[in-house]
Amino acid sequence: MSTNQVDRQKTPELNLREFLKRVWKYKFLYLLSIVFFVALGIVYIKWVPPVYEVDTSLLIDTKSNSRTLGESQYVDGSVRLFETEKNLYNEMNILQSVELIRNTLEDLHYEVSYHTRKSIVYREHYDDFPFKVEVIDKANQLVNTPIFIAVTSNDHYKISVDEKEYQVRNGISGKIETYDQPLLFSKEHAFGETAVTDLYSVIVHRDTDVPLSNFDGSEMYFEIHDMEDLVRSYQNSLTVSQADVQASIINIVSDGELVNKQVAFLDQLTKNYINEKLDERNQIADNKINFIQQQLSNISDSLRHAERSLERFKKDADAVNLTQTGANALSEYQDLETKVGQAEMNMDYYKSLLKYVQDTTSENQIVAPSFVGIEDALLNENLLDLKRLNSELSRIQFLQGSKSPDADVVVHQIQQTRESLEENLRNLIASTNLSIKNLDLRKNQIEKTIDMLPTREKNLINYQRKPRLFENLYNNLSQELA
Repeated sequence: MSTNQVDRQKTPELNLREFLKRVWKYKFLYLLSIVFFVALGIVYIKWVPPVYEVDTSLLIDTKSNSRTLGESQYVDGSVRLFETEKNLYNEMNILQSVELIRNTLEDLHYEVSYHTRKSIVYREHYDDFPFKVEVIDKANQLVNTPIFIAVTSNDHYKISVDEKEYQVRNGISGKIETYDQPLLFSKEHAFGETAVTDLYSVIVHRDTDVPLSNFDGSEMYFEIHDMEDLVRSYQNSLTVSQADVQASIINIVSDGELVNKQVAFLDQLTKNYINEKLDERNQIADNKINFIQQQLSNISDSLRHAERSLERFKKDADAVNLTQTGANALSEYQDLETKVGQAEMNMDYYKSLLKYVQDTTSENQIVAPSFVGIEDALLNENLLDLKRLNSELSRIQFLQGSKSPDADVVVHQIQQTRESLEENLRNLIASTNLSIKNLDLRKNQIEKTIDMLPTREKNLINYQRKPRLFENLYNNLSQELA
């Protein structure tokens, strides 16, 4: 009991009356502080533009299956174009790539931004500005500098610049030079005509849908931005992430002062990404169709020629029936010709695969040997290793950057795998050449057997074997276009 009483004595009690006296004593200071900070908040809200965050989502088809890339039947084997399975980190890198962002900004004409100034308040505008500025390529441009514009008549406007320093982009070299000196400039131009000076070359269009009265009391100006700086700015404001570990959905977030401008940017960015993938697939499909059509054209001509020769032979000679020896020779010869055709097709695709492997930009269009009727464990393993390492490189570059030590290690592994794959392909090309030579030797032996047959039967075999071979190839190729 005594301990609790001592504790209560040591604990200071709140004297409400004393506290209120102190507050009242400094009431004007408290009141002034409240007024000051409220006013400061109002000024901040009105002066500093708010920053909005806009997001969208994109579903990535990681399997990339489509009819145009489906299985293809060629003779006894099969061929199809092999597109590596999409890696989410790779797609996330593509969405943040310089090329895709630059194309998006150029499509939206974001090189020019529009602003107003009213006292100390600056605001950016998008789709609600009374002018549209068209920048002339390959001409000197005043960049990153406010260019004020004012209407002087229905057909004319005045451009003026008043800056302590300014930057000019060279129209030929693209280099930007900074001038640490005042620039005081004013000149009148006509709407819709090219305004050319040493500082800029633009065409200003009047947007009559936006009334000038909306900007009474405000100064209007525009800025021409350097595209490289603009791309870096949008890259920094863009965040791309995986929605969930188990999902193949990518979240894309961008922040900026204007909601509608950021929405337009994300919309165009995703459209360009999708169109780029569609163009890539269409190019693969077009290459495949063109190849098949070319083969069909060649085979069709050969087939017509062979059929006409057979018809002429039957008209000019009495009916001839093949003996068992002739029938066996014809069947075996046709079988060998089919194998030679398959081997030659394999040879073409080995060379094509070697070309794609050497060209690092075409790895999504490589031909999978397993779909050409070739089951080569080492070759398939090399291709899978190359695909795995490229996916790993994309992941590391996204998380750590392209200059990280881990990325350098994977790049070295990719180079070693590519060299091993190229060596394996060269060996396969050599072995396929040898196989074709052996098949040709067997064909020569059968031709000797055919030469021993009676002349009329021998001629019939020669006329019959070609139409059957060409017809078989033609039918199989035609199925690819169905």
